[in-house]
Amino acid sequence: MIIGMARPRGDGGTQTEKSVGRNILLALDLSRSMRVEDVQPDRLSLAKLVIFELIESMPSDRIGLIGFAGEPYLYAPLTIDHSAVLQTVDQMDENWPTVGGSSLGSAIRLGIETLKKTGQNNNAMVILTDGEMHKGDLGQMITEAREAGVFLITIGVGTDDGGYVPSSNVAGQRMLDNNGNPILSRLNTKSLMQLANETDGTFALAGSGSDIPNMIQAATTGLNAFEIEGRERKVYIEYYQWLVLPTILLLMTSLIVGSRWRGLPSPTTIGILAILLCNPKSLAQTPTKVNDLAPQKRELDRFSMLAEKALLDGRRARYRLGEAGAAYHLKLWDRASLAYSQALRTGNAEVCVAAHHGLGNTLFQKGWRNFIDGDYTADLEFPASLKRFEQAARAKLALLKAQPISEQNAETETYEDIRRTILDWSDSVRHYQSVLMLQPEHQGAIQNMELAITYLRKLQEILIDDEQQTQDSMPPEPQPNQQDGNGQDSESEQPGDQDPNRNGEDGEDPKQNPGGDPSDQSEPNPDGDQNQPPSEGEQKNEGEADPDAEIQPGETPEEHARRRLRESADSEKGPMTPGQIHFRKPDKDW
Repeated sequence: MIIGMARPRGDGGTQTEKSVGRNILLALDLSRSMRVEDVQPDRLSLAKLVIFELIESMPSDRIGLIGFAGEPYLYAPLTIDHSAVLQTVDQMDENWPTVGGSSLGSAIRLGIETLKKTGQNNNAMVILTDGEMHKGDLGQMITEAREAGVFLITIGVGTDDGGYVPSSNVAGQRMLDNNGNPILSRLNTKSLMQLANETDGTFALAGSGSDIPNMIQAATTGLNAFEIEGRERKVYIEYYQWLVLPTILLLMTSLIVGSRWRGLPSPTTIGILAILLCNPKSLAQTPTKVNDLAPQKRELDRFSMLAEKALLDGRRARYRLGEAGAAYHLKLWDRASLAYSQALRTGNAEVCVAAHHGLGNTLFQKGWRNFIDGDYTADLEFPASLKRFEQAARAKLALLKAQPISEQNAETETYEDIRRTILDWSDSVRHYQSVLMLQPEHQGAIQNMELAITYLRKLQEILIDDEQQTQDSMPPEPQPNQQDGNGQDSESEQPGDQDPNRNGEDGEDPKQNPGGDPSDQSEPNPDGDQNQPPSEGEQKNEGEADPDAEIQPGETPEEHARRRLRESADSEKGPMTPGQIHFRKPDKDW
């Protein structure tokens, strides 16, 4: 036994690790706005945490990493060496990009080119960003992604209220725009949802409590999986079993020889030993269906325990399917969603069909409960239930309008209910579509998908109608160039705001108009001298900034002075060497 515990073994050569996986390319926003602290600790740190969880949940997939700001760069090519990708993500920050800004279109284009080189027909690209796009055509990105077969999965990082962008030079201060105002960065969910929906991807909000890794795994289930060769590992031949066998025989012999026999054991003892030796199954049937089991809490816990102890992936998936069905009957929707998602990890088509169908039903129930207190059951008549849903949705919107304007923001419960319902029902439709891809004649998926689409269209119709009513109730916007009560143009410049250097602006010499309007005369300066037109030696060179340029409309003298100082500063003009325009900072460097 001691020699067997030492595990003697021999050399069996080397073996190349092979796995079946997919191509997942991550794109992380490294612009300055990712340091905004509207989420804790900040947007970039939260995005890194999501990447860590995502990589851990996909051990057999090839993962690559793109970082982008003003320009994108492939920091980690597609690989199964996830530890290298994790180390790269851990070290990245907003100082890595050489050009500031936020060029989401360039990142998507680089991701498409990288995924095309793999030779696979369909791939996934996960984008973690706050959604700010300072340049790029959204429609062109969607077209290129669809043509290349790339599913865009967008994860928004931040809040709709947003926060101020911190300065890159001085700690504790805010970054200022060209007008000297602090820069406010908000989450742009509209563009991210459009990118995901129009490329058959999905959208999620980081930090919202949703299980993003499981959601992405469900969204990438339909991707083509292929065999991936990994690193070589050394193979050893174990010899301990040849020593354990005689050890067991000797132990049994010693017990028999050392026992004092007093007759046969009682029938009760024999029965107990028989039960222990037979090790019967905990359930009489394979847990693929739970319709015949009582939906009680103990059954739910039993399925969960069996799934955790199962060694085979196929059996573990069936146990998870049983756990999900029990949670569905108990109306534990979050637990049912998680269990159904875990059951999708198997390659068994029958289990995948049941898991997709159950997950679609669960997501539809979650969206239904956001509006109506109760579950959607089969005994509800369709026209009446649709009318009931419409009344509940309009009542929620009416309640929102009754709130003070200061409380009507994207964090209100009504907005959250509508947003969650749209996401849940959209994902529900996708799961029903996955069922039909595996089993086209599945009547339950066909009927439920049509039902979910009907309610989604009704919700869209209600929102459009409410938006139109809101616009109709708003007062008309004031027309430009309206006159005030004194008959003067409200947009015109007041006499006190006129620039003393505006004389001669239309090419007229003030000396040649002695009898003209007094407003066209040059005002005296503080020293009492009249402003004279500059001589030829004092003329400005063409293209050189004029520090005495006119004050722009609505600009105070203080703002005018700051603007002229910024325009005259060397740091704003780029390098002194001519021709090196690519070193200049972009207009929006956050």
